Amino acid sequence: MNRNLSNLNAMTRLILSLLVFLSFYSQILADTKTDLNNLLGQIKTYQYGQSREKLSEISDLVRNLSNSKTDLVILEQGLIDFLKTDATLAAKQFICKELSVVGTETAVPVLSKMLVDDKTADMARYALERIPGDKVDQALLKALGKTKGKTKIGIINTIGERRDKGAVKSLAKLVLDKDVAIATASAAALGKIACPMATKALADARMKVTGPLKNTVLDAYLMCADQMVKKGENASAAAIYQEVFNTEKELPIRSAALRGMIMTAGEKTADMMVKVIKTEQPPLQMVVFNLVRQYPAAKDLNQLMGVFSELAPTGKIQFLSALTDRGDVAVHDAVVKAVKDENLDVRIAALKALAKLGNENDVELLATVAATGETGEKETARESLALLNTPKTDLTILWKIPEAERAVKLELIQSVGERRIPAAEDVLLKAAQDSERTVRVAAYKSLELVAEPKYLQPMVDLLVKVDNETERRSAERAIVATARKIAGDNQAKVVLDKINTVKEIPAMGSLLKVAGRIGDKNARPVLQKALLDKNEDIQVAAINALSEWPTPEPLDELLKVAQTSKNEVQKVLALRGYIQLAGLESDRPVDETMKLYQTAMGLATAANEKRMVLSGISKVKSVGALEMAAKYLDDAELQPEAEIAAVKIAPLTREQAPDKTKEILAKVIQVTKNNELQQNAQRMLERMK
Repeated sequence: MNRNLSNLNAMTRLILSLLVFLSFYSQILADTKTDLNNLLGQIKTYQYGQSREKLSEISDLVRNLSNSKTDLVILEQGLIDFLKTDATLAAKQFICKELSVVGTETAVPVLSKMLVDDKTADMARYALERIPGDKVDQALLKALGKTKGKTKIGIINTIGERRDKGAVKSLAKLVLDKDVAIATASAAALGKIACPMATKALADARMKVTGPLKNTVLDAYLMCADQMVKKGENASAAAIYQEVFNTEKELPIRSAALRGMIMTAGEKTADMMVKVIKTEQPPLQMVVFNLVRQYPAAKDLNQLMGVFSELAPTGKIQFLSALTDRGDVAVHDAVVKAVKDENLDVRIAALKALAKLGNENDVELLATVAATGETGEKETARESLALLNTPKTDLTILWKIPEAERAVKLELIQSVGERRIPAAEDVLLKAAQDSERTVRVAAYKSLELVAEPKYLQPMVDLLVKVDNETERRSAERAIVATARKIAGDNQAKVVLDKINTVKEIPAMGSLLKVAGRIGDKNARPVLQKALLDKNEDIQVAAINALSEWPTPEPLDELLKVAQTSKNEVQKVLALRGYIQLAGLESDRPVDETMKLYQTAMGLATAANEKRMVLSGISKVKSVGALEMAAKYLDDAELQPEAEIAAVKIAPLTREQAPDKTKEILAKVIQVTKNNELQQNAQRMLERMK
């Protein structure tokens, strides 16, 4: 008896626990429903453009409850009930959007009523389109007979998106509707459904319709064939493609059909493509050329290239473009042959193709065309030579340079730099000693791009032997670029060591200039010493070297020369260098920069140097710079530069000194004869007002 009593007590406790849980769970459901109803009540009057805060809260609630079937039932019913109220259209549209995510066939009745109302049809369709189930399809089909115009077209579109095979019979009738828009939408929907019945309906319709509608029907008919291909029904699809191609005249339709024919031709693909190339008009040939990018197999490409010579120039160019995009080297030899075509544009297209399809054996051909071809093909050959990408291309270029004829040699040397060929220094240094000056200059230009610092010594040794100004400038640039690849200090060590051994004035001047451009701190004392040299040419070289220093440090040396030299040429050169260095980027305060320019303007006696100052201050964000430019607006000799400087400075000062900026802009507008400058100043002044 005690055991029975114990069992009874356990059962009682279990039932009580279950009742407590059910009560608790019922309360949760009730709370969920209450929260939803409260939020829905707050959006009943929502209008477009108002705050979406409450809408976002509902979206969050939908997302949070979407994993619970019980919650979803409550949620969906709440949304359905909301659609039955007198809420605004904007609010109902939002709810339909949420129903498209969580809705089931339970929502169909209320959405069906909205579906036949022009005001709510679109939002109802949005929800229904994403809700699965036969009831949705039945509701959409039923609504077809109750709607017209845009509403009916929208329903047809939704049926098409849902791929409802049950609607084919109705849509087949509507393809012949007197309303062309409805007929067009119906044809498109049948093309999306693409079942056998839809295909037959479109096949029948194409014989009964005309004009633009017929093109839509044919597009849809071809879409059915495309779906057959995806299902592996190539023979049935091919029959449709062939039928349309043979019976229709519109090029877009025939082109689409031809594409399908080729894609389903199997082993006869290449034969079919060749036939089209030989017999059809250019737009249809273009279909073939486009398909070459993805088909046929490599073994069929040469068969296609067999008809290349029969094409018009436009066709050849299109074909070559397709082959280039495809990137198949199987047609390499045919492309090389096309480089010699009688038509220039075809030759250019073939040269472009070689950039991708060529190999090291084409190096000499490309270099020769680059050297001797016509305008257009020369540039293209040069570009293709730079882009040629096979493992042996770089070595082939270097190997051919020594023995090449001058014009070809120049192209090969140039390609070394453009391709950044490594380990090319020895070949280039030898070319830098060639008997032809143009070859030597080209070699230095490529050395500038590829030389490593360990080759500085032979490059410097060659520089001191140069006796041509053009060649010297190229050699100097190459040495500067190579020296700057050295990390840390002593970038100019090789150059400075050479200076100590050279006696020839031109060579010394060149080395000093190079040392200045490198900007190695160890070079500065050497240049300072050269300023005091007895030879005026060395002094000028030192001034020029300091003027080309990459940072503003030598300002004091140049200023001293500009202030104290008794040589007018040297004073002018030093002043120009001073102005140039003052404009280099630095962390000095703006006021100090202005002092530099004011000093320069005080020393300037010629208009050219004053113009340099005005050009320099145009980059200074300073009211002082603006006022300095304004001082010369009445100077006939400097007015154009002063105007330009003022207009450039004004955007930098309009916030810190708006009144002064407006005043000077107004003065520019008044005095300038430059219409464009006047308009710029006027626009700026108007924005400030």
